[in-house]
Amino acid sequence: RFTRGAEALYAILLDRPQGARVAIESLRAAGESSVTLLGDGHPLEWRQEGEHLELALPDGLWDAPAYAIKLAPWTD
Repeated sequence: RFTRGAEALYAILLDRPQGARVAIESLRAAGESSVTLLGDGHPLEWRQEGEHLELALPDGLWDAPAYAIKLAPWTD
């Protein structure tokens, strides 16, 4: 699921990821985009794999019903 603000896109992960990496299908980030996990605040390592955005999640990910990933800046 996605939502957006004035200059950012937010991807909502509705389940706890099973591994240290997660791929968000059909999402392309600009080369200058910063990607962060809300609640953590540190930039995530990411790479574009074709039409999928692959993210490296932080060690010790806490239990939560959902996780929000912020991509900024974001423009259509």
